[in-house]
Parts: sequence; structure tokens; C-alpha cells
Amino acid sequence: MELVPEMIISTLKNEYRYEITPALEVRIHDLYDLGKISDVSDYDKIIQVIHSMHSELFKERSFVENAMKEVLKKHPVNVKILFVGSDLGESSYGALIEIERILKQSDNVNGSYHMLARSSGMAEKIKNPSFSYDEVLNADENELHYLVNKIDYYTVRKDLTEKVSVTAANPFNLAFKNNTFDCVFLFDFQRYLKKTDLHLALHEIYRVTAFDGICFTKDINMMLSGATSFVAEEADNFNYFVKRKKKVEITEESTYTFSDALDFYRIKKYQEAAMILYSLIRESREIDIELYRLLLLIYIRQGDSFKIEYTERVLKLNNVKNADFDFIIGSYYFNRNDYAKSEQYLKHALLESPNLIFAEYYLALIEKLCGKLESSRKRFCEIAEKIDENNYYTPELYSEIVSIDMINYIAKNEMEGAKI
Repeated sequence: MELVPEMIISTLKNEYRYEITPALEVRIHDLYDLGKISDVSDYDKIIQVIHSMHSELFKERSFVENAMKEVLKKHPVNVKILFVGSDLGESSYGALIEIERILKQSDNVNGSYHMLARSSGMAEKIKNPSFSYDEVLNADENELHYLVNKIDYYTVRKDLTEKVSVTAANPFNLAFKNNTFDCVFLFDFQRYLKKTDLHLALHEIYRVTAFDGICFTKDINMMLSGATSFVAEEADNFNYFVKRKKKVEITEESTYTFSDALDFYRIKKYQEAAMILYSLIRESREIDIELYRLLLLIYIRQGDSFKIEYTERVLKLNNVKNADFDFIIGSYYFNRNDYAKSEQYLKHALLESPNLIFAEYYLALIEKLCGKLESSRKRFCEIAEKIDENNYYTPELYSEIVSIDMINYIAKNEMEGAKI
């Protein structure tokens, strides 16, 4: 029944008034040949696919067209673009294909493209994308030019993927310099962020956007919520957001210092302290122990395990060895009842600083909790001796949680208990 595809096309045209493009007509025949549609009544499957919210690849076409109109108003020669999304590149590649078409019609304008992935595994999937027939049913001829038919799915042509640099990075610490991108496209990227993290991620997006650069997103409420310093603009009922220089902001020109961050930290304004530290970290060419130590303590106070463990990885990657860091991370894992990991960090802290009394104290507690009572009592005796001889070291800024007096009291109680 070769007439089935034609009858479905006729039904869609005449009864539902769909415009059947050559690309859609070819796709209907393909689906019939593959056995995915077999009867005239299967026209409803085509309608479902056309309106499917799952199809991300080309549904942003008009949005991208409006965005590029604003970009090209500046008459650029080169446009550096960052795509950030919550999917596996479908939205970004759809936008990229449309941008390539628009730039080809413009005089001497070149585009360079970067996509952000949340992990190295996701980066690999984005570098080798494939899309089902369903996702390309509404593609036009230009879009199909960038796709290669692989019988039951499509892949993006290498000449397009090779134009894209995919970077695996944490959204709170992007591996790009300040003012790098002329425009940024955000495709529902907030989907995998907690509300408390959204401000930090948007601050990073703002940082890497060039002055007078533009951020495009459909989530206008997110951008107007005060979580970002972008300035809202509108043209022909199309909203976009521009990075403008402000008189007062915490950026690379900031006059804030570490002392300011410390002052905010001491009055428990952790968010303000963290923003200053982010700015100072970006200005520093090397890992600054002082900055990261305070940042880690802020994350501890906020109970933000994601950022604590991310900072832990940053320190490992940069081969940072510091007794304070090891103690702080060790105490974090202690409070999460992960005693094996806590013990590992605390022992490293003592190797680097044998008189770090707080690390010794937590190790004594772990030994007691794990039933190593004799070893625990010996360690408490050593702690009491060091305190009596004033032969100990305490990490900066941490003494407000665990005090020497408290440790001394507990150590001597443990010693008295041993005598009984």
C-alpha cells in the first residue's frame, strides 16, 4: 500500500491544514519504509511528533533569528558564542545550525562556538550527537544539510561539530577569562541547579560575557529576579539582556579585599563574602590558600556539600597540600559520619602539622566511635599534655566552632574515665 504516505500527507494538508514541506514529506515516506507507520490512521502519530515537547532540536528557530538580529546590529566581524543547556546538545546544535545559516547570509561575519557540559561524560555525548527521526520531522532543507541519515537516526555532520569546542566545567567556576563571549544562549540550564546556586551560576555567566555582550534566554523571570547584573532590553517584543558597566559591582575592577570578605564572614553574611572571594580568586593567577580556606569554611557554614566536594577536587587537581584544608575537609566528612574518609584527611593534616590539636581531637573521637578505646584514650592523653604545655596549633578562623577549652575538658574527662 504505497498510497499510505500520500493519503497521510493529504489528510494533514486538507483536514488539518498543515504546511507539508519537502523535508516533512520525505520523512513521512521514510517512516513508512521503516515500518514505523503502516496505516492511514497513523497520521495522528505525525501530528503528535510535530507538536511533541520532547523535540528540542529546531523549535528555537524564531528565537535564534531574533537573537541574531540584535547581535548583527553591532556589525561584528567575529562573534564568539557560548551555549549553556540542560540537555545533551539538542538545543545548542539547533541554534548553531540556524546561526550558521544567518551568518552565511551576512557579509564577512564568522562565528566561533563553545558549549558547556556538566561532566566529561556529557561532553563526549555532546561531541557525538545523534537524533531520532521524530526530532527532525520538522527540519527545513537548510537544517537537513547539516544532518547525515543513518537509517533510523541522524547524526550532526563533522563539518559542524568540528566548529564547536565542548568544555566540561562546573557552572560556578567556568574555565574562561573575563569578558570572553559576545553572546551567551541559555537553554533551560537552571533545570539542574538549586535555587540557592542559580545566583552563583548566573554571576559566572555574567563574568565571561563581554561588556555590551548579550545573554539570550526564554526564562525572563530568572533574569529579572535580581540574581544577575544583566540589564534587560527589548526590541519588537523580544527580550534580551545586556552586560553594561555599572558604577558599583563586585567584578575584576572591585576594590574589595580579603579583609572585607572576612568581615562579612564574621557577621555571617556568607553570600557577600563568597562573592568577594570569587572576584579575588579570578584575579589571582595561582591558588591562594587564604582565599580558598575562607571559601571552604563558608561552604561548611552553608552546608553546601556540592560546593565543598567540588572545592576538594579543585585543591587535589592543583596538588595543594595544606594542614588546614585537610582538617576542614576531614571535619566535614566526620559530621557526615564518613569516618574512613575523615580519618584519611585528618591523618594527612597531622603529617603536615603534628601539633594541629583539632585534627588530633577528631581522630580520638573516631577511634572511640569505632571501638578502639585504648588508642582513643592514649590520643586524649597526648592532647591534654600538648594543651598543658601550650604546644599546639589551631587552624585560623575555625576556633569559634571547636574551642581549646572544650577539647581540654573532654580530654581530661576521658583520662579520668580510664582510671576508673
